[in-house]
Amino acid sequence: MEIEERIDLLEFQVELLFNNSAVDRLIYESKITRKQYKSIMDIMDCMRDCIANGKKVNHCNFELRIYECVPQLNGDYHF
Repeated sequence: MEIEERIDLLEFQVELLFNNSAVDRLIYESKITRKQYKSIMDIMDCMRDCIANGKKVNHCNFELRIYECVPQLNGDYHF
């Protein structure tokens, strides 16, 4: 990991600790980077739009897309 990436990760973790919500704690404990977090939020936005437009959402595809964003958590069903 480059120094810039490490600094960004540390700054992101401090933000998560400051917010101290249940989701922020999960993100922190899972060692998710800011880039991974943004990717997850993009997937969530896409899923919300699909649901709002009455489209069927495939849970398996959703899960696979999440694991693509955070491969270190692949198979961690608690996440």
